[in-house]
Amino acid sequence: MTNSVRDVPDIDPPEYLACDAPQPPPSEKKADSAYAIPGSTKSEAVWADGSNGYDNKPSREPSTGFMSSLANTFQAASAWLRTKPEPLVSALCQAAMIGNVTQLESLLAQGTNVNGCNEHGQTSLICASIGGQSAAIEVLLSAGADHRACGEGRRAKPPLFHAVDAGSRAAVELLLKHHADANQSDQFGLAYFVSLVVGDTSPEWLSLLLSHGADACAKDLIGRPLVILALDKRKKVEDVEEVVRVLLRHGAGLDSRDADGTALLYLCSRQHRVALVDELLDLGADPNTKDVSGISLLATAVAHNDRHLAKALLKHGADPNAPDIYGSSLIVNVLRELKLNPTDREALAEMLLEHGAHGDKKDIYGVTALEHSLTPIIQGSSVNLKIPELLLRQGADPCQWLTKVSGGDKPTLLAFAIERELGDLAALAQRYGADAG
Repeated sequence: MTNSVRDVPDIDPPEYLACDAPQPPPSEKKADSAYAIPGSTKSEAVWADGSNGYDNKPSREPSTGFMSSLANTFQAASAWLRTKPEPLVSALCQAAMIGNVTQLESLLAQGTNVNGCNEHGQTSLICASIGGQSAAIEVLLSAGADHRACGEGRRAKPPLFHAVDAGSRAAVELLLKHHADANQSDQFGLAYFVSLVVGDTSPEWLSLLLSHGADACAKDLIGRPLVILALDKRKKVEDVEEVVRVLLRHGAGLDSRDADGTALLYLCSRQHRVALVDELLDLGADPNTKDVSGISLLATAVAHNDRHLAKALLKHGADPNAPDIYGSSLIVNVLRELKLNPTDREALAEMLLEHGAHGDKKDIYGVTALEHSLTPIIQGSSVNLKIPELLLRQGADPCQWLTKVSGGDKPTLLAFAIERELGDLAALAQRYGADAG
């Protein structure tokens, strides 16, 4: 076999094979492996709470059977395509993995390629990062190791992100000190940081990388912002909201939109994340945001009788007069929604009117909001005048004709009140300008 095989890229088995025959990474301890790491050499990140932000993950049991055998056959058949390590590179990687600085210096003095890859497609700096070996990392960087080199294979990534996966804060901080790029992207332009956000990397680690240049406004390959991905795709669902907060603190847009145009605030409300909705509004998110269909968040809140959300939106400037997608005003929608119990209907209407909803609105059939509010009175089931008075105060016409009253001629508001002997309603109409003549 000639040296030309070194130009052939590393080829991994297809996903459907690899998933049935997982190969333990070099950092896993094996009795016969040159990469076994003594327990005393493994480093851990130390945060304020004494943890490293990672849970111990059980190793997968190697699978057996037909698919495993097929995967092994595939690997054996493609072995001739794999890159053969340069002389002494495997030994250099082994020394880096276990933190043997003396051996590292000796091998480097013999001219071993510091950026060469071992049989696993890993550079010595990657191995040191996986092992969390800060002293080895320092030696390798001083010898010219490339902290941007990702090794070989489809799972390749820079040493910095291997160190994060290993949970070694000392190694991460050392690489960052030597200008490792927390915002480095793969060959397709996707930042490696994205995989940490949608995975289970702790908020503390994410914050550390963000403070050293990772882009909180990064997007995936189809244009979805990182903060949206955290909300929608994060593997560790327990800390989704905290990750969103971390991204926002480091510059993620309050009004970030998904690929279909739906705003972050809308998505938070859709997932019933009340605390995040309130925080976004307090920080200045647009309260008049709409979904991809053009329905405002306020209209959605009103339609679902979500008074907490409606109140929060109105408090932060949502337009109570914005029409729905059919051109109907929210105050009319509320007053004619007979499925709502009277208490909820009155509470929503009062909230809208007190935040500036106009009282002179009509539905598509020309029936006014005032007449809709009088329906219980016309039907004789109520004499509550609170909402009619608020409508008159907000510009409803006190001289209007009531089209929903049964009978021949349609009376004016005042005439109806006099005919039904509703003195309070008659007085209310006159107080706001109804003509007694």
